Amino acid sequence: MEAPVNQPVSDTSQEIPTQEPDSQTVEQCINYLSRRDDTSRFVGLAMLSSLLTHIQDINVLTRCWKSLSPRFLDRLLKSGWYRSGLHLALRDVNKWSLSQKSPEEARDMVELAVHILHAFSTLLPDSAEEVSLVGRAPLLAEILPRCSTITQATILQTLLVFSTGRKGSGVILRIKDLSPLIKCSAEHEAAMQILQYSFVNSISEPLLLTDGLKRFLPSICEDMLAMDKAPRSRILSFLSDLLARFPPELLPSDTNWVKSAYAAIRVVITSGHNSHERSHCTKIVASLLHKYPPSLLFGPKALGKAPVNEEKPFVYFFIQLVLIDLRATFPALLEQLAAPSYESTAHRLASDFDVLAAFLGYLLTVEDFDDIPITPDLLLKLKADIGETFGLTLEFLRDRWDAGYAGAAGFEPGFEKDVPLSVTWETKLEGGIARDPLVIAAARALSLWLKEDESLREESGGLTDFFLGLWKKGKEDGVDHRFWILSSLEGTVEEDNGREQFLQYQGIDLLWADLKTICVDRNAGADDLQIAFDEARVLTQVVILGDKANEAWVKEVLAAVNIRGDSGMRLELDAAMARLASACLVKTSKAVRRRLKDDVQKVKEVCGRLFAMASGRMEDGGVIAELVGEAVEELDGM
Repeated sequence: MEAPVNQPVSDTSQEIPTQEPDSQTVEQCINYLSRRDDTSRFVGLAMLSSLLTHIQDINVLTRCWKSLSPRFLDRLLKSGWYRSGLHLALRDVNKWSLSQKSPEEARDMVELAVHILHAFSTLLPDSAEEVSLVGRAPLLAEILPRCSTITQATILQTLLVFSTGRKGSGVILRIKDLSPLIKCSAEHEAAMQILQYSFVNSISEPLLLTDGLKRFLPSICEDMLAMDKAPRSRILSFLSDLLARFPPELLPSDTNWVKSAYAAIRVVITSGHNSHERSHCTKIVASLLHKYPPSLLFGPKALGKAPVNEEKPFVYFFIQLVLIDLRATFPALLEQLAAPSYESTAHRLASDFDVLAAFLGYLLTVEDFDDIPITPDLLLKLKADIGETFGLTLEFLRDRWDAGYAGAAGFEPGFEKDVPLSVTWETKLEGGIARDPLVIAAARALSLWLKEDESLREESGGLTDFFLGLWKKGKEDGVDHRFWILSSLEGTVEEDNGREQFLQYQGIDLLWADLKTICVDRNAGADDLQIAFDEARVLTQVVILGDKANEAWVKEVLAAVNIRGDSGMRLELDAAMARLASACLVKTSKAVRRRLKDDVQKVKEVCGRLFAMASGRMEDGGVIAELVGEAVEELDGM
C-alpha cells in the first residue's frame, strides 16, 4: 500500500489563501508564542490559528512552529474534553490562566491544540520527520476516546501524516497503548491506515517492529471479538495484509495472542460471513501457520469448547471452505491468467493451499488418532474432497505450465531442441511462473498429498516435466523450489509413467549436478545437506526401479562416495551416496563391475567406516546404519 502524500486533508487547511498576512502581525504572533507566560502563549496561539492558512512562505511557517512550545501544546491537550466556545477563554485575556479554566474553556483548548498540530502537519514540508511535531502523537492517541467525532477525525488525519515518515511511524509504534486507534476504527477508516503505514514504514527497524507487534497484536485480537461486523471486517483486512508483509521471525514468540486470533476467526466463520471476510481469515491463518505450531489450530483442544450451534468441528468446516474455494475457482482460472485480477486470486488461493498443506502436515505427524479433532467418518469425507481438489490441481498446473512456456506438453525450452514453440500466454505477475504464489503453494501442498494417494501418484507422473522445468526456472530466477519438488518426485518416480518422463527430461542429470555440488562443498548448510540427501534418495529409487544404469554416470557416483565430515546430516548424506552407488552397481553388467572393481572396493571401505561411526551415535546412527547395511548387502551379493 502506498503511503499517503503529505498534503492538507481538512476543509480548513484546503482553503485557498486570499491574502498573505502582513509581517507586523506575524511578528506579533511569534512574539506572543515565544513568551513564557500562558496568557501570552494562548493569545499567540489564537492568532496563529487564523493566520496559518494564509501564510505561504515556508520559512515563516517554520519560524512560527519553532517559536511554539511543544510542552505548552501538551498541556493544552491534557486540559480536558468539554463543551463551549473559544471566545470564553479570550473574553478577558489578562485574567486567563491555564490552571484556572472552565469546562467549556478546557474543551476548546484541546480543539485549538489539535487544530494547530493538524495545520502544521499538512503545511510544513517533511512534517512526518519533524521530531518536535511527531512527538505529540502519543498524547493525540491518548485523548482520542474522549473527543468529539469531528475532533477525532482531525487527530487521525494528523497521525496519518505522521505515519508516512520514518520518525513519525516510529513514535506511533512506541505508543504503549494503541487500543484507542483500534476502537476508533469502527467509525474512522483512517485509524487502520495509520497503523498499517506505521508498521510498514518501520520494517527497516526490526527491534522496534517486533516490540510494536508484541504489544499490538494481542490487543487487536481481543478488541476484535467485541466489535460489530463492519469494523471487525476492516480489522480482518488490515491484519491479513499486515501479517503477509512481515517475515515470520518478526512475529512475537508468545502464542497466547494466536489463540485469540483463531478464536476471533472462528466467530467470524461460524456466525455468517461474506467472501471477503473468509478470504481475509484464510490469509491470516496461512500467515500464522508459517510461524506457529499447527496444533494451535488443528489440535483437539486448541480452540476450547465448541459453541452449541456448531454442528461439525470447526477444523473440518474451515478446511471444507478452503477446498470449496479451490474447486470453485480452478475451472475458470486460466481465462484470467493475463487479467489484472489474476494476482489477487492467485494470492487468495495460495493461502488456501498453505492452510491445506499445514493441515496435511499435521495429520502426517500426529501419532495418536485422538489428536485429530475430526471424527473418522468426517475424515473419510474430507479425504475424498481433498483427493478431488488435488485432481483439479494437477489439471491446473499442467495447463498453467503449458500456457507459460509451450502451448503443449513436451515442448518446454531446453528439453527439445530445434522445435518451434507454440503460441503461449502468461500472467503479468513479476517473475512469471517461477514466482507465481499459487503455483508454488499448490505444488508444495501436492507434494504432501502424493505420499498418501497412490492413484493420484499415477496421474501426477504426467507432471514430471513441470516439476523438472520449474526446478530449472527457479534456479535461473533465484527461487529455490528443490525441497518440495523432490518430495513430489519421490512419489511420481515410483510409477512407470513418472519414471519414464523423469528419464526423458534429463532428471538424472539435473539432480545429480546439484547433488554432486553439495557433496563436495564442505561448508554446505543443513538445508542443502537435507536437499542432497533427498536427491540421493530419489535417484536411488529411479535406479532400483529402472532397467540399467549408464556406465559413465556410475563411475561418477562411485568416485563421489567418501566421508566428508562427522556431523549427523553430513554422515547421513555420505551413507545415502553409498546406497546410491550400490544401487547403480546392481544395474550394471558383470563386465562393468570388473572394470570398476577398485572403485567398488573403495565403496566397501567407506561403508565399513560409516557403519563403525554409526554404532557410536545414538540420535542419527539408525538412519546411517540402515542405509549402509542395504549398500553392504547389495555389494556382498554381487
